[in-house]
Amino acid sequence: MEVKKPTLEGNKLTFDIEREFNGRAFTMTYQGIIKAAEISGWRMMEFNGSPRDRAWNAIRQ
Repeated sequence: MEVKKPTLEGNKLTFDIEREFNGRAFTMTYQGIIKAAEISGWRMMEFNGSPRDRAWNAIRQ
């Protein structure tokens, strides 16, 4: 998995990850807000013509 188009503006992080599932390629766009040792945000994608989003977070261990 390769992170593409990473950007950091202040504490807002955005990046894309390209994936493949059952022979279909799609791009997931992540955006999040950095607070100390945590990033919280949303993952957005379109799959089979339907938009999908999901909350995500990452915590530094």
